[in-house]
Order: sequence, then structure tokens, then C-alpha cells
Amino acid sequence: MAEQVDPATQSRALYFTPDRIPEGTHAGQLARLDLYSHDAAAEGFIPVPNSAVVKVGVNDVVFIKAGNDTFVMKKVETLPSRQGKTPVKGLMPG
Repeated sequence: MAEQVDPATQSRALYFTPDRIPEGTHAGQLARLDLYSHDAAAEGFIPVPNSAVVKVGVNDVVFIKAGNDTFVMKKVETLPSRQGKTPVKGLMPG
């Protein structure tokens, strides 16, 4: 299936039949379907804004506020971003 994904938009056409159709919709209507893996949450990944992840050399890092004017760089593991968020592993939620 990877060859069918448009690399520019990271999307592809998909046809499916839902169990029920919400009122006001009709067959053939365009819709957006976002799929998320439960594995990411189970494996300790948390979503952060894309702009929070910075590439430093070959590493992905985020900067954590440690004080009034102090920030600490923290190396993280990332998954592909979607809808403005990047799942990262290596941070404590909060």
C-alpha cells in the first residue's frame, strides 16, 4: 500500500462503508478519516506541536522550561507527525 500514498500530501483515496451514516450525508460524499495507532500511546509517546521538535545534528530534541529563563534540551524519539502534532517518546506528560 505504501506505493499508493501521495508523498506530497501523505494521503490516498479510500472507500469504505460505515455501519451507519449520519443524518444529512449521502453516498459518494467526500469525508476525512484520520487513523491513529493505539500502540503509540501504549508505548509512551505523547503528542507535542511540530514546532516543539528541533533537529540538532542527527537527533530530534525538545526544549523543556526548567526555570524562569532556563531551558533544558532533551533528546526524544519521534513518530511521523500528523495534524500539527508529533508523537515523541522521552518526555514526562505535563
